[in-house]
Amino acid sequence: MSDHVGGCCGQVVLKVGQSLNCEALYLVDDLALLVIDRLIDAEEADARLEDILAMPPRYSKWVQWLSFTFASFACAIIFFNGGWADAVCAGMFGTCVGLFRTLTEKYPALNKLMSVIVTTGISFATTLLLNYYLIPNGYNACYFDIMLSSVVWLLCGVSLTTGVIELANGSMISGAARIFGAIFQTLMIGFGMAIGGSIAFWVPAQYDTVCVSWLSENGQAYGIIFFLMYVA
Repeated sequence: MSDHVGGCCGQVVLKVGQSLNCEALYLVDDLALLVIDRLIDAEEADARLEDILAMPPRYSKWVQWLSFTFASFACAIIFFNGGWADAVCAGMFGTCVGLFRTLTEKYPALNKLMSVIVTTGISFATTLLLNYYLIPNGYNACYFDIMLSSVVWLLCGVSLTTGVIELANGSMISGAARIFGAIFQTLMIGFGMAIGGSIAFWVPAQYDTVCVSWLSENGQAYGIIFFLMYVA
């Protein structure tokens, strides 16, 4: 940022942790446009930026945790062709992902290992749940439906898409960095799934279970309801 009145130039970099506060992102983007259009000076922009960072989230922790629950629940139905058993398990494990994400806000060091830790734990729990409860009791449930729906928030579609767009616009360094970051994120998720399944070494794998889509049996029109639940 530059102060056109005083003639001095400087750059302010504020590093913050990963968050779901899209309101703050909107306010920062709007603030950047005000600076670019020279409607406010650098000092006022710096003060407003500090106020935005100090602003509490609009939604409470409980609402944020429930958003993980509903997103994973609906995702199992509409994106991975799962059934009710898949959706309930995915919603339960999705809540655990939200709780762990809250924990990373207090302990930022865990954020780098979040993908491996979360997917390992959920993979282990899913393997035990399938073999000792769901399949023996006649529930139609699939490992990959539950697993991928539970960690849908960790999937790096946004980073990958943004990286491709930046490469198309000529930003080779930032675009390549985002794409490679998305690739390593995907690899960590895969490693976590493999490690979690290997921990339960005494349990036979249930990857070949025939999955039945609830929407296929009851009508694709119901997918609108689950999609609204997912985007809410």
